[in-house]
Amino acid sequence: MFSRGFVVCSILALATVAQGGVQVQLVPTPNQPGGYAINQVVQVDVKLAQSPGGSDNRLRMVEFDLQDTNVLLTVALPLTHDRGTPTIGDDIFFWSFSSLPNCVTSPSFCSFNHFVDDDLVAGPVDTRLNILSIAFRALTVDNTSQLFLPLSGAPLTVGKLQVTMPPLQGDFTLNLMNSDAPTDATGLDLGARVDFGFDPHTIWRSHGTIEDPTPDVSGGTYTFKVCNVLPCPGDVVPPPTSSNPAFTARGILIVPPNGTLWRSAGNVVRLTFPAALPGIPAAGQLLIQEMLAGGVAGPDLSASFAFTLESGNTVLRIRDGLTATPTATLLHRKWYVIRNTGGWTGVANFETQFPSQVGDAQGNNNVLGADVLTINGALTCISNCGDQNRKDINGDGRVLGADVLVANGKITSLPVAKPSGW
Repeated sequence: MFSRGFVVCSILALATVAQGGVQVQLVPTPNQPGGYAINQVVQVDVKLAQSPGGSDNRLRMVEFDLQDTNVLLTVALPLTHDRGTPTIGDDIFFWSFSSLPNCVTSPSFCSFNHFVDDDLVAGPVDTRLNILSIAFRALTVDNTSQLFLPLSGAPLTVGKLQVTMPPLQGDFTLNLMNSDAPTDATGLDLGARVDFGFDPHTIWRSHGTIEDPTPDVSGGTYTFKVCNVLPCPGDVVPPPTSSNPAFTARGILIVPPNGTLWRSAGNVVRLTFPAALPGIPAAGQLLIQEMLAGGVAGPDLSASFAFTLESGNTVLRIRDGLTATPTATLLHRKWYVIRNTGGWTGVANFETQFPSQVGDAQGNNNVLGADVLTINGALTCISNCGDQNRKDINGDGRVLGADVLVANGKITSLPVAKPSGW
């Protein structure tokens, strides 16, 4: 599963693996037994715990696979750690080094000692989708910077996720285990994985993989019950699953997870539906409009966008521009709405809204010097950087100096307020 090729000599004795393996625990905050509200944002702590009775173990590598997480859950990575570059700020996402005193006082200390792939989407380092990875890359044990699982079975927080509930009722599962991987038709080595020691090929624990189908790692799933009114009144009807597009209840803005579009041209939005769509909408069937004061919408802009279907026709990809050349239909510091008001036959009415904030590399609805520094510190992708790379500001599929210049020209741009009446 972990295919980046660490060349490591097994120069120390390997720790004894705890009997019974490792459990992955997902702990939501707030913890609401009565269910969660539509569009509610929930922080989920990801913890590891050994079965008591084994030995203390230090983690060599950990991976999680979100491939089987419900697509209607929007997952973001809120926790950050500084890689050590002055003035760049915190830029390693998801992983928690809170058990290590030296890392708490100097986050860059542990950042230098670990290889971290923090992307939810495929990137230039790890081309697999929805994989979260960390590996300790030193050649000797380090009690101050290596994550530690105690023999007592006490859980260790290794990361944090920010999960936004969908805008519809139902049961939605966050899954870090990819438990169907043993029967995966592609034969990929997928699943959650925890390695101990210093030779990842000698002692390791995995779950649901082609190499090791034995569930040495367990847990790793949490199902959110989402309701219109809390507490949830008994059982909730799950989202429609019929292939009949008439049962498509809603489209929601899955990307970007932070709710802003950040490009000066070539922005991409994906709408995910719980059932297959009848086809792509023609111009005017799906409306894309600027949101104006008083609840008024501007002219329909959909004729300037290219539509394609993905994921078994359940995802509609909407790109600004009809050709490969990026187009700037969506303007800086404007709010837009995408909606069906009955013109898209066979698909139920829905609506999603978002602001355009050109240069918002950090996804916090403003453009400041920190955004420019974030882009400047990532000038490593020269081609095929993905249509959701927040550091690609001009939409040309690369992260270069031109992106820095565009973002720098937008400083200072404060948060964009939604127009009145919406």
